[in-house]
Amino acid sequence: MAEKKSEWTRPGVVDVAKDEGRKGTAAANPVLVVTPHGEVAGTQVPAGAHEQKDGEVRMEVKDTRSPAEIEADLDRTREHLSTTLDELTERLTPREVLRRGGLSLRYQFVSRRTGQLRQERVAVLLAGLGVVIGGSVALHAVRGRGSG
Repeated sequence: MAEKKSEWTRPGVVDVAKDEGRKGTAAANPVLVVTPHGEVAGTQVPAGAHEQKDGEVRMEVKDTRSPAEIEADLDRTREHLSTTLDELTERLTPREVLRRGGLSLRYQFVSRRTGQLRQERVAVLLAGLGVVIGGSVALHAVRGRGSG
């Protein structure tokens, strides 16, 4: 695995045909495409690009939205963030955490689809309880004989 990982992180040109299988959403739908020669989105010299002393090209993107559009975007973002925080708060209440934990435990022994008891899991649980109880009884009996 370490050998593969070093191959993934090695700098250089990406072989798209070879790496197609492990692309994520961001790689499949890039916002900005930069070629190995520094060209941005197929242009030779991007509009608004400034070359720095170190040779790096930096882009300046101008916001063309009106103040009303910016405020509307901020309002939508605030509303979305507020909704997300409300959902997270609800999910993390002690009552909800216990409810989900109880359901998770229940579904270990009851099928979600049919609602029927998973007999094999119940049998394993009962066998385990039998071993624990039998072991503690035997241990108590052995300790009781040795001291009397």
